[in-house]
Amino acid sequence: MMSSRLSKIIIASMLLGSVLIVVTIILMREPPPQVAPPRVIPLVETVLPDSGKGPIMVQGTGTVTPQRSVVLAAEVGGKIMVTAPAFGAGGTFSRGDVIAQIDPTDYEHALAVAQAEVVRARFDWVRAQEESALARDEVARLERRVGEGVLPRDSLLGALALKEPQVRLAEAAHIAALARRDDAAARLERTKIRAPFDGKVGERRADVGQFVAPGSPIATFYNTASAEVEVALRTEDAARLSGLWARPTRPTPATVISRFGGDEYRYPATITRVSGAIDRATRTLTVIAEIRAPYQARTDDQGRDIPPLWTGSFVTVEIASEPPPFYVRIPRAALREGGMVWVAVSGRLQMRPVTVLREEENEVVITSGIDPTDAVIISRLPVATDGMEIRTSA
Repeated sequence: MMSSRLSKIIIASMLLGSVLIVVTIILMREPPPQVAPPRVIPLVETVLPDSGKGPIMVQGTGTVTPQRSVVLAAEVGGKIMVTAPAFGAGGTFSRGDVIAQIDPTDYEHALAVAQAEVVRARFDWVRAQEESALARDEVARLERRVGEGVLPRDSLLGALALKEPQVRLAEAAHIAALARRDDAAARLERTKIRAPFDGKVGERRADVGQFVAPGSPIATFYNTASAEVEVALRTEDAARLSGLWARPTRPTPATVISRFGGDEYRYPATITRVSGAIDRATRTLTVIAEIRAPYQARTDDQGRDIPPLWTGSFVTVEIASEPPPFYVRIPRAALREGGMVWVAVSGRLQMRPVTVLREEENEVVITSGIDPTDAVIISRLPVATDGMEIRTSA
């Protein structure tokens, strides 16, 4: 038992001694040399601004609408007897083409009656004229026998004796009969619903066998000769289009850009009108671009067939504006928050405030703050300060 206890004391003494030796070595060890971390200077990518030349394109968006769109309505009542084969959505008609025909039977009969009334009224008028002529002859013979002044010509009695009121009454009846005949003929003609101009059917609202009353809608119809796009422009953009009001009689050229089936197509247009007021809610000025022959077949510079400019398409309109005296273009990524641009100057970053004229999809138009020779930084930095040291890519 004594021997076991002595063994435990020896083992504990050895462990304690080992711990003391380790602690002594750690305390007596020299500290490692302090090495400063390498200095990292951020590498940035720079570009030179593009010198501005020529006009700046002002852009706006809008929806293609027909220049003229009407609702064709029945002018007379009756049953629709026949329609044109193209009568339907998208059907094309030329001016004067018959789109639908209302049953003309009653109107043909009315015209025949009116024509008969004209014949009878004309006969009565001619007979009244002949009777008046006979009365004049009788009065003339009487005056030759008894002398002048037997019957005062300018008196009511004289007019009755010469049957002049009867002539005027018959003439008036003849005129009224002619008017009734013309009205019947017009009503007969109105049984034919015709295209008022070259255009297309937008929506069919009646069909064969349907009874329509005067004023009943038959179809919507829009012209194909031209289309329009209403474009709302910011006042600062509209201000650069001085030609719109300085030369109001000269159309301002424009380009309509449409995306269809994943491709982009361009159509020539002109700005024909400007709204007379600024929108109170959006503070924009509306201009109207007109596209001639939007359904005409055509090809672009690459030889591609250009599809029609469909009504309802959402398009972009480009208008060439008067260029400022000086401007440059930089990538959109180079414009920083607060209207600042970073420029690399002698290995340092400079923050410059700039005047932005226009922000486009991929570029920004600048009129002051940088020059075409400045190296504009387009890289993103997690931390940037004015005057910090930078490296530029070769």
